[in-house]
Amino acid sequence: METTQIEKEYIDTIINQLPIPIAIFRINEVNGEYQYIYEFVNESISKLNNRTKKEHIGHSLEEIITVKEAAQDIKANFRNVIKSKKITVRQISIPIKGKLGQLLEFHFPIEYNNSVVSVGAALIDITELVQVRKEAEKRSQELQESHQKLETRVQERTKELLQRNQQLKNLLAHLENVREEERVHIAREVHDELGQILLAFKFDLSELKELISPDSKGIGNLVKKLIKNADTTLESVQRILIQLRPQVLDIFGVGPAFEWQAKEFQKQTGITCEVNHFPENLQIEKDKSLILFRIFQEALMNVKHHAQASRVQISFSVNSEDMIMEIKDNGVGIKMENVNDPQSFGILGIQERADLLGGTASFRSNPGEGTTVSIRLPK
Repeated sequence: METTQIEKEYIDTIINQLPIPIAIFRINEVNGEYQYIYEFVNESISKLNNRTKKEHIGHSLEEIITVKEAAQDIKANFRNVIKSKKITVRQISIPIKGKLGQLLEFHFPIEYNNSVVSVGAALIDITELVQVRKEAEKRSQELQESHQKLETRVQERTKELLQRNQQLKNLLAHLENVREEERVHIAREVHDELGQILLAFKFDLSELKELISPDSKGIGNLVKKLIKNADTTLESVQRILIQLRPQVLDIFGVGPAFEWQAKEFQKQTGITCEVNHFPENLQIEKDKSLILFRIFQEALMNVKHHAQASRVQISFSVNSEDMIMEIKDNGVGIKMENVNDPQSFGILGIQERADLLGGTASFRSNPGEGTTVSIRLPK
């Protein structure tokens, strides 16, 4: 047996064993029309068409593919292959074992002496792959729908939280106003009643002192002591009144009020407290100036109780958009995890008040290097 014949049989054996249906068609041209005659088929295509190899060989395409539309479609695609001399690939649907199968159909030219003498067809069953793809697309669609529902729910929940947050902010602002109004009321009551009573008591004691005989030294000393106690009590009442409602803020404005508070703080604690120049052209509404002043007082209280500082510096700066107040001490510093501690009420009070003004409060600190509180407010 010649080598070429052995090679041909070897190749035929391989092609026959392939699980891919393959057919080769000889091209006959009759009256300008192409006829496609089965020249070779493997076992896989025989099983697909439910015909033996002998029933294929020598027969035309139309004799095997009896559905006229299907045969005409294949012939039209063959003509394109012959004309272009290129492989074509397309997806087709055909019945396989009682079910509609999905296949990739390859049509390819076979050339001899630069002419197409035969065309081939090969089929790859992608039914399972298509099914997997459909399942994947279905799952993807379900995931997209679930994602959209989740996204909608998140948006709704975010909107609810923003509304709740705004309601809470409004409530805090209202409570702050109510608290300040109550402070004003209490200060007025204390001034009008307790203050007047103490002042009258002091005057009565002074008159009593004048009436006491010089020989009654014991009673005279007692009256002097009572007058001194009355003076101390009046000073305490005055200090409480200032804490309840600092009149200097209402009368002189923010800058002088800050300077006065710094001096009072230094006098009470012994901690040096310096206020740098307050911008003269900075106009702050009355309600906002009071909240800013309360932030300043809260920050000083934190220094007094926690910082172990010997100096506090307060500075102001203004740019085109913001007013910035910084309160810097030289104390022991603060651990940054304490800044977000819900039990750090002083820090929380500063943050909430800054938020009421539409601003922010930030804290910078390193152990042993003090703490800087920065309040940034819109102009």
